[in-house]
Amino acid sequence: MTVTREAPLALNSALMQQASDELEKIVSHPNRRLKDELGRIFEVLPQRLLRDPPKIDLKPEQISALERKLDKIIRAYQPDAEDMTAGLFHLPPARAEAVSTTVDNYARDQRAARNWKEDLLEVRRLKAALKDIERKLNDVSNLAPAEKEQFELKAAEKSDLETRKAELNQKIGAINQQLTDLNRDLLAKKESLRQAEKELNEALAAQGRLGVGQRLQKALKIYRDLLKSRRRGEIEDAVNERFQVLMSSHQLIRKIRVNEDFSLHYEDANGGVIGMGNISAGMKQLVAQALLWGLKDVTQKDAPVVIDTPLARIDREHQNNLITRYFPQAGRQVIILPTDSELDREKYELIRPYVYREYRLVNRSGEATQVELGGYY
Repeated sequence: MTVTREAPLALNSALMQQASDELEKIVSHPNRRLKDELGRIFEVLPQRLLRDPPKIDLKPEQISALERKLDKIIRAYQPDAEDMTAGLFHLPPARAEAVSTTVDNYARDQRAARNWKEDLLEVRRLKAALKDIERKLNDVSNLAPAEKEQFELKAAEKSDLETRKAELNQKIGAINQQLTDLNRDLLAKKESLRQAEKELNEALAAQGRLGVGQRLQKALKIYRDLLKSRRRGEIEDAVNERFQVLMSSHQLIRKIRVNEDFSLHYEDANGGVIGMGNISAGMKQLVAQALLWGLKDVTQKDAPVVIDTPLARIDREHQNNLITRYFPQAGRQVIILPTDSELDREKYELIRPYVYREYRLVNRSGEATQVELGGYY
């Protein structure tokens, strides 16, 4: 027979009756019902009275003052604190009513109490009979010597088996503890493995990003080299085109080559390299002007251009080429700084249609330069 948790409740009807009386106080106590009703009234009364339409024409501070006054008045009718904490009075009424019904059933159902008493008496009787049987089984005084010896052997064997059982149970306990420790270590190692996998995945992702970056860097280098090569060719073509415009007297330099490092070398009509010692200062100056002009063409950018002593070391024919062909197209803002010996009246008349403003730099003492508006002529 199984003794359920119902038995102690059914067998203690007096205790159940006391609990029922206490619960009845919660269910039927007038102060409790008054508290619940006042609580509901207190929740809705300020809102309904002062804030719901039609509203009373009051200022916000007046409404707050009336709400505080209502709160004090209503709280004055609440039950005393000691009435709400004695016994089981702190339970909510709905919960108290449900518990009261259950307790009242145990307090009044005498039939269930009698049945449990009879069952417990039967259990007591059966336990006494079992104990008497065990005593008789252990009493070997009436047995024959051979049976008595056999019984003692069996008893000793039983004792050994119980001892062995206890030892095995102890070993099982130790093994279970080891298993618990191993499971804990296994969980720790799994967590370490999970963390290591996470770090590995992050490292692989970083390696992947590094590989992408390296491939991108390589691709950019290839693209940059291709772009440089293409731009180098464009610059070379533009420089040669502009040089042919400026250099019109002879054909010593047939081709200007732009090297990988963007340095220049010169070739004659047969493709042979012209040494730098064979090129005059004036021709080098024309190459420099052609380079600036070609860069402007390729980049499509009008950078300011400042040219100092622009006509020195250049013969008249090429001076005229610079004045009429290059200076007007060198840029949107071109500043030319010629000496008075470079720019005579004839050359001035050639350049004057393209001049926006003229200044004269005067340094009579050799120590201070004065800027004067107006040119030489």
